[in-house]
Amino acid sequence: FQRVVVDELSESDCEHDDWDNVNPLDSSKSSSIDCIDDDCDDDDAFIDANIFQNRLQYLFQKLLRAISNPESPLFFFLDDLQWADCSSLRLLSSLVMGQDTDDNPMCVCFVGSYRSSEANINQSLVECIQSFEDSNAVLLTSISLDGLAKEGTCAMISSALKLPARLVRNLADVVHMKTLGNPLFVRTLLASMVDDQSLSYSFLTRRWMW
Repeated sequence: FQRVVVDELSESDCEHDDWDNVNPLDSSKSSSIDCIDDDCDDDDAFIDANIFQNRLQYLFQKLLRAISNPESPLFFFLDDLQWADCSSLRLLSSLVMGQDTDDNPMCVCFVGSYRSSEANINQSLVECIQSFEDSNAVLLTSISLDGLAKEGTCAMISSALKLPARLVRNLADVVHMKTLGNPLFVRTLLASMVDDQSLSYSFLTRRWMW
């Protein structure tokens, strides 16, 4: 994302004609570059934490409005939000809640994922999600992904090994018991079985054996 920011802010004004001849970042270019400069001197750039946070939120809102439009919307996927720090969640909240605050809305879709079993540990995340649910300005869709049922695990293994479901059912039962149907864990367990050769391909029978 930093590369995108630097590229966009370094372009000349004539390259921004497709922004309806309006570049909302013109007055903030130097400030935004200060915020993302890796070599910035901490002593020279020191700002009160709240002022810096507010300025960063404002600049990101301006940036997303400048580089997104209905013909070219932006899509952000944010993984493992249960580990997000408070500052990152405040920035996310300001971007989501501020999409329709003026005549130049952001054309951005945010998709976040988190582990529900660990989300309650991060109270800031709980409060962030609750604020989205309570807001009339945010179109929020929640999708809960539970582990696969035994039949789903069996179907996944059947597809991976190119074998009928009836032939992998015993293996699927063991894998499901160990992984509780988590697709990532199923894949990881199968890979580990291949590594230790407890699951191997037989050229004699032309099928996987275990």
